[in-house]
Amino acid sequence: MINKQPYTKAQGSWQRKLTTALVAGVLACLEVTAAKAVITNTVKATGISGGVQIQSSATASVSVTPALPALKLVKTGTLHDGGDGSADPGDTITYTFAITNTGNVTLQNVGINDPFAVLTGMPIPALAPGAIDTTTFTATHVLTIGDITAGLFNNIAIANGRAASGQNASASAIEKTPLNLVSSMSLAKTGVLNLGPNGRADAGDTITYSFIVTNTGPTPLHDVSVSDPLVNFASLAGQQRMIAMLDAAQLPVDPITTAALPDAPVDAAALLQQYAKAAVPAQPFVLPNLNVERELVRMSGTGDTVEAGDKIGFVYRLYNTGDIPLTAISVGQPDAVAYGDSLDILAPNAQDTATIIYTREVTDDEIISGEIVAPATVSSNVRGTRISQNLKDRMPLSGIKAYDSFASASISPATVLNLAAGQSTTFTATYTLTQANIDAGVVNNTATATAKNLVDQTLTSVKSYSQPIVPAPAIALIKSGNADLGADNVASLGDIVTYSFDITNTGNVTLYNIDVTDPNAAVTGAPIASLAPGITKTAFTATHVLVQADLDAGKVLNQATVSSLSPTLVTTTDLSDPNSLTGDNPTTVSLAPKAAIALLKTFNAVTDVNGNGRNDVGDTITYNFSVKNVGNQTLTNVIVTDPKITVLGAALPSLAPNIVEATHFTGVYTITQADMDKGEVVNTATADGTAPDGTHVIDLSDPGVLTADAPTITPLMQQPKISLVKT
Repeated sequence: MINKQPYTKAQGSWQRKLTTALVAGVLACLEVTAAKAVITNTVKATGISGGVQIQSSATASVSVTPALPALKLVKTGTLHDGGDGSADPGDTITYTFAITNTGNVTLQNVGINDPFAVLTGMPIPALAPGAIDTTTFTATHVLTIGDITAGLFNNIAIANGRAASGQNASASAIEKTPLNLVSSMSLAKTGVLNLGPNGRADAGDTITYSFIVTNTGPTPLHDVSVSDPLVNFASLAGQQRMIAMLDAAQLPVDPITTAALPDAPVDAAALLQQYAKAAVPAQPFVLPNLNVERELVRMSGTGDTVEAGDKIGFVYRLYNTGDIPLTAISVGQPDAVAYGDSLDILAPNAQDTATIIYTREVTDDEIISGEIVAPATVSSNVRGTRISQNLKDRMPLSGIKAYDSFASASISPATVLNLAAGQSTTFTATYTLTQANIDAGVVNNTATATAKNLVDQTLTSVKSYSQPIVPAPAIALIKSGNADLGADNVASLGDIVTYSFDITNTGNVTLYNIDVTDPNAAVTGAPIASLAPGITKTAFTATHVLVQADLDAGKVLNQATVSSLSPTLVTTTDLSDPNSLTGDNPTTVSLAPKAAIALLKTFNAVTDVNGNGRNDVGDTITYNFSVKNVGNQTLTNVIVTDPKITVLGAALPSLAPNIVEATHFTGVYTITQADMDKGEVVNTATADGTAPDGTHVIDLSDPGVLTADAPTITPLMQQPKISLVKT
């Protein structure tokens, strides 16, 4: 509690004493060495109040930075070669030194020790924190023949100093001075195409690359490595984004919203500025040289088989094959969610992997078809013009990649630490062919080998390699048919045969503009824009209306042709087969042939030959025969026979279905006494025709019904009469 009393001399004296004590405490703090991490100080105040001495004390602790003596030494060497451009014995290297006090206390008696050079300069008495000395010390080394032979001279110097607290500080610096140093390297690159059991290149086959790096100089190299954007995915822009996506996909969360994506390592503004300075010929319009590929990566699901509902990723690979940068690249894929859908810039001859990614789930229809169809649009700016291209590629589910194929680089080993003069080391890498590689017919890529020499200068060697891919375009057509015979289930004129077609790409390249033609059927269906290897499509149907030739044959024998264009515009065709991808046999639809004939036999009249007005022996009966083709096939060599009479009329060459011949065949019969006694003539004739397959069809006559077989009965009028003459 503070006493609010008038100010007195006693109080003034007390305050002066208190101030003196505080100042003394501050001075005490200043006198404490910085080696103490904490300064604790107690202050006492005394005074007289009402003749009574009073006092009070207070203690405070202040943290201070401990003494941290430290030095930094930079050593720079300059070769003096006498003006001949070559280091020779007796030439000198002079060194300068920059000593910096990087600690927080003053260093005393700072000196330098250089065992391989003649040093000049006396120790620095004191060097305050942050101070730099560049003039006190110099040194000189005279080159020997050993130094020249080594190709460089390594020299180390050590700086030392001491703080007031007794702590020491030191620093060292190595200076590597090249002496006529010659270093060189070469890179040889080869590839081996590993074909599958079918003996041709297909997507999923591999190329094994070998990179042979040789130290062609007289001095050793170190930190030797090879990079190749085609096979070392980790070196590509956007790959870290891909890894982030896949890492997130392994977690039970939505990678679209949770993955943190690093920025692509491309300075778009600097790159644009660089190309803006280049002299580019004015062109009104330029097609973009942007090659776009997509790959499927599996993001969820277990086991080897992809199932409906599994999540997949569409990974876009962008290649700028032109000589100017492409800007504002964007991708739209309406059926999926964008994980990354744009790229600011893509430099000439550069490629980007996985900056643009879309994800969605696999559908039931896609599982059935075995392929993913995901239309997308890719747009980019080239010299101020916005250009778009549509993607309609079909991606087989069989080619889906696993996480591991994206997450790691494939060049081995990553680094060779040392490579002696004249020695070689081999790096290897495996590249998996994509369908785009097969369609292009070649895989072009360039590798770069890097190494450092004795003075850590970086050497590079570049080697390109082209692996030809032999295209093997092939297509197969399977044609199946079914006859609709109507309610009677009998093939008739006008009945319809319907055909379906299965078109399979049996080659190793994507086929385009696939169409089907059929000389004997009306084909419906638009041409298939593209068909990936191994994929089967059923985009066409055809119909054929039965004609008499089909019925006579008892079957429809038909063959269609499929045609397509390869990526190199080679036309590929195939004749259909009913069930084999490799066969070329016509498709046969059986029509269940039904050959049949019917015969009507009627009598016209009884002729009274002797004119006696009655039926007598010798009178005649005239018969008419009506022959009808009651089947569905044309009959040939149609004849009528009758055991009692000679039928008039030559064999009919042919008789079409439903045709009746009623006048061609006739016959005359002469009545006998037996006929008269019987009172009638009973007779049956036979019709005979030959079916297209050579079999005979026959029918017994009927007097009135085509489908019946009954004898024709001609009644005779009997007149029994007798006369007697007696003489």
